[in-house]
Amino acid sequence: MNKKLGASLGGLVVVGLGVWLGGTAYSSYMFDEQLNAQIQRINAEMPQLDLEATDVERGFFSSTGTLSARTTGESDQPPLTVTAPYTAHHGLLSTEVEGTLDAKTESDTPYVFSTLLAGGDKARFHSTFSHLDQGATLTLDVPDLKADTGAQHMSLDGLSIEANLEQKQWHVDGSFGALGYRDFSGELTLGNTHFDATQEGRPAVMERRVNMTINDARLSAEQLMPVTVKTTQLSSRLTHHDKMLDQTVQAELTDMSTAGQSLGNLTMNSSLSDVNADGWYGAKALLDQHPEWAQGDVDARALRDLTPSVLKALSSSPTWTLSTLRFEGPLFNKPITAEGTVDFDGSDVQSLPADALATDVGQRALLKRLKGKLTLENAPPIVSLIVGAPDQSKLVFTLSDRTLYVNDREFTRLGD
Repeated sequence: MNKKLGASLGGLVVVGLGVWLGGTAYSSYMFDEQLNAQIQRINAEMPQLDLEATDVERGFFSSTGTLSARTTGESDQPPLTVTAPYTAHHGLLSTEVEGTLDAKTESDTPYVFSTLLAGGDKARFHSTFSHLDQGATLTLDVPDLKADTGAQHMSLDGLSIEANLEQKQWHVDGSFGALGYRDFSGELTLGNTHFDATQEGRPAVMERRVNMTINDARLSAEQLMPVTVKTTQLSSRLTHHDKMLDQTVQAELTDMSTAGQSLGNLTMNSSLSDVNADGWYGAKALLDQHPEWAQGDVDARALRDLTPSVLKALSSSPTWTLSTLRFEGPLFNKPITAEGTVDFDGSDVQSLPADALATDVGQRALLKRLKGKLTLENAPPIVSLIVGAPDQSKLVFTLSDRTLYVNDREFTRLGD
């Protein structure tokens, strides 16, 4: 019996060892396959980024390498290169990866985290690749960052990000303790902040949801009283279906105040629907290549380059809807509310000149296609006075044929 028991136990050990070695070998092979698949997926979905694995040394129990991500495009800003040397430990049907992360703009410039902002520390990450379901998880911890040039000061404390990647969806969850920025024009501070994002499906048919909660935000600027907001909640949902994009945005600002005076609460819900997806992504790709355009540095050449994509985005006759705007507080006898819609007539819009955005004639032709109505209830007297409707608390704004009316009286003509 003892010999039989020993032989059985020996057989089990051999089988177990074989399974473990086989699983480890499978993990080593699948880690390379899965990592390359994730790199290709990220590069396909983020054309402004060039991600690759370099200096790869493959081993049976462990592997090493460096992930390098470089921003691309035609921007005047120097490209940013993020490097992340890693060590992968291959286990039974899964791989644990750990490493550090840093960034620099040029080969001879100092590293952003370890040299400039974090006093010698680097960001650290840990990831798990599950080879059966092709999923992966990632945790990134960023050291406290601080920069002070004299004219500008920036600080970010306690940034931590967790990500879960699956074949047809991903989820990101993050938070930081405090963020501050100050320059000659003013100062912005944010307290404890949490954010998350989820995408289900692939770009052609997908839904993406983003949420953010900010505590104790404070903004001060020259010639303005500082404003504080106890809690700010922001959320958006983007859906891509039938070659169309729809986006909803919600915002809620609670307990706003200035100089000790309560301002109240603000709530807003709006949506943009029926945008041609190809045109939207075409315009977005150009803006990603030229971030200076998004900052207002737009010339005639930029407008000409953007025109074809913008016209295509508008060709599906999109609609902007303000479902809810509500501002209530001790300064007002009644809550200020607003709602309305603006429609764009996209019929044959792509027949307009290819430089329509860059010319006065083209811009007026686009403005002529706008039609909308917005109703503002309990308008503050100063607003009624500005629009030429004193003592009228209900203001109805209508837009037609480039003309903006307030309570059926012409207020201004757009594009003139």
